[in-house]
Amino acid sequence: MSTDKGNYVAWAWAQILAASVCAGMSFMRGLPLPLAPAASIGVMVLYRLFFRWTHRATPDENRRMLRVFSLSTVAALGTLTITYRLWGRYWINAVWVSFLFFRGMFGLFLFTGSGTKDPDPEERG
Repeated sequence: MSTDKGNYVAWAWAQILAASVCAGMSFMRGLPLPLAPAASIGVMVLYRLFFRWTHRATPDENRRMLRVFSLSTVAALGTLTITYRLWGRYWINAVWVSFLFFRGMFGLFLFTGSGTKDPDPEERG
């Protein structure tokens, strides 16, 4: 897939940046707890302002995005289940960080060409 059609790679980087902002702010002492998720939402709003989606997603792009969301959900839930004792009162920030991070990582993997390639329709049978 060529990345000039959609902003999927930029979207993935924005997800990772938002996760980094939320994680970094979660470790700062003296900040109100909901400030970190709010700041990560701010990153996503800035992304939305700078990148316009002017094309209709192709069926392949829709399929890849669905795969990003399903894989990131499984990875985030698995990670949160294993590490739940570490988060304490910052559990909501951990949810934000893990979902944003895994969406970004799987988005990069699937939209930069590193992900799975579908065989030609003739090879499917």
